[in-house]
Amino acid sequence: NTTTGHPADVRGIYSRISAGGYNDRDAFLRYATGKDNYDYRLSFGYKGTDAIVNQPDSRELRYLNFASEYRFGSRSKLVFNTGAGNGASQSGDGGSSSPIRLAPTDRNYQQLKWTYTASADSEYQLQYYRNYQSYSDVFDADFVSGAPSPETRADLSITSERNNIEFQHIYRFNKDLRAVWGLETRVDRAHANNGWLYNLGTVSNRLTRAFTNVESRFSPKWVANIGAMVEDNGITGVGVSPRVALNYHLAPGRTLRGSVSQGLRNPSLLEGFANSNILLGNLFGAGTPYWYYGSSGDIKPEKITSYEIGYLFENPGRGLSADFRLYQDYISDLISYPQDPAAP
Repeated sequence: NTTTGHPADVRGIYSRISAGGYNDRDAFLRYATGKDNYDYRLSFGYKGTDAIVNQPDSRELRYLNFASEYRFGSRSKLVFNTGAGNGASQSGDGGSSSPIRLAPTDRNYQQLKWTYTASADSEYQLQYYRNYQSYSDVFDADFVSGAPSPETRADLSITSERNNIEFQHIYRFNKDLRAVWGLETRVDRAHANNGWLYNLGTVSNRLTRAFTNVESRFSPKWVANIGAMVEDNGITGVGVSPRVALNYHLAPGRTLRGSVSQGLRNPSLLEGFANSNILLGNLFGAGTPYWYYGSSGDIKPEKITSYEIGYLFENPGRGLSADFRLYQDYISDLISYPQDPAAP
């Protein structure tokens, strides 16, 4: 529910209410105003649906968002956004081991972003944001036979939080050469009493990265982009993601382009630390193992190497455009979830 757009663009009061099939419900109220160098927007909303017919897939969400911007003269501005929401969604398939139930969710976020334009050729940005989500899913289950009992109570609740700080500098050296570079650090945390992180409680991971990209118009018809990102991830270690792209302008509105890039997807906290046990007689405690989901602890980031060539055609006068691409992707080190065939 992150709010985007400039608060000054939608001043006044706006509201809507709608309803439709599958018990879809939607209500929204927004108020925006401002004065001199300050603008803000406040909005409330509700969404609900039963989604797929005859399936336990109903959900609802109530949310509140606040967005503001303060301008320090013509060169500097501070943006502050925050919001919160809560709701619930149905879970389970109706079987004895996964009864249909409502799982409540609470979430909130905060964002603070400062932008300073030093000149027509130089701009700095410094941003902090935080996301938080709490998911509650506690239910009684019958994994073999007999009625559910307190000894077979499952708790798949989990809370997660992300704190991120990022710095970025955009600089134009001349009309044919410009660059962007930046630094970022992020800490992710997750907590589960027993379910997903049995005997672990709280786990965390820090990610630090540096990135840069340079654009060069080294001739009237050629444009080159060269960039890379270096990451230091607490789970997988150091990784590099480079990219090189070339554009050749055949004529106005006609461009040939090609690129080679490599990207990484780092494992999530659950993929890196999951330790979930379901034990007969006392779930997530002493008993006979029934089901186990856990991380091997030796996970590499997923890697994708992409090759692409393309042709871009644009004719704004006639409202025509076309983008043709031919690409090949090579994906390796996919994170998998193998199942033990001997497990019950």
